[in-house]
Amino acid sequence: QRCLFFQLRTVHLPEPFEEALKQTQVKQQDIQIATLEQKTKTVTFKTKVLQAEQAVKVMENQAQAESAAIKAQNEAYCEQYKVTQDMQTSALSKMKRAAGWSAKELLEYMRVRAMRDHPAEK
Repeated sequence: QRCLFFQLRTVHLPEPFEEALKQTQVKQQDIQIATLEQKTKTVTFKTKVLQAEQAVKVMENQAQAESAAIKAQNEAYCEQYKVTQDMQTSALSKMKRAAGWSAKELLEYMRVRAMRDHPAEK
């Protein structure tokens, strides 16, 4: 014969046993809550690590950009200084030849000009 209906009737268990079941359920819920909190904290920590790594990359990029800018500025200054010195050397050489000066006379001219271009100290 087959059983078509099954009816569960109220079962009374001893009070200590029922209390132990309740405590077991409470502890299982506590474990689930703690597990979820742990997962949340892990995600939060990993997020902070990623943010810190990105901040480091940003600082590295800024430092490299600043370094490149300083290098370009220094190279431009050095190139400009070299061009200026080359032009001045060429001009002084032509002036020395045109005036028929010796090297000593040219240096004297440059000394006088330097004195003239700088105000006397008080």
